[in-house]
Amino acid sequence: MIAPFFRFDNSVWKVVEFLHVKPGKGSAFVRSKLKNLETGNTLDKTWKSGESFGDAQVDKEDMQFSYQDDEDMVFMNMETFEEVRVLFRSAWLTLGQRCRSCASHRPRTLSLPYRSASRGSTSTRPSSSRLRR
Repeated sequence: MIAPFFRFDNSVWKVVEFLHVKPGKGSAFVRSKLKNLETGNTLDKTWKSGESFGDAQVDKEDMQFSYQDDEDMVFMNMETFEEVRVLFRSAWLTLGQRCRSCASHRPRTLSLPYRSASRGSTSTRPSSSRLRR
């Protein structure tokens, strides 16, 4: 299996998408979409097939949102119960919500769980574009 994290240009990158292309003429290549774990920027990059890079040590941890401090959001590691401060803002996080963090040295990427929102409407207006007979 290909590791989704690797080192490139002195940063840790995550492979978001990739496509191996073998044209009729010429050598094969790989088109990829990468995400920088430090800055959050994305990059579209084309590589020669067979190019290799160094693996990056990335730890995945289950975290729980504890509270929000001035500029930081404070998360608790669910295994060690340590608090970790992350410069991150989100209107969708609620107190006690769990998420996953990917860190090379300190948490930088947070993966939020998908939540289904069930909302019902109590009343609606009739449509003005009704078909009439």
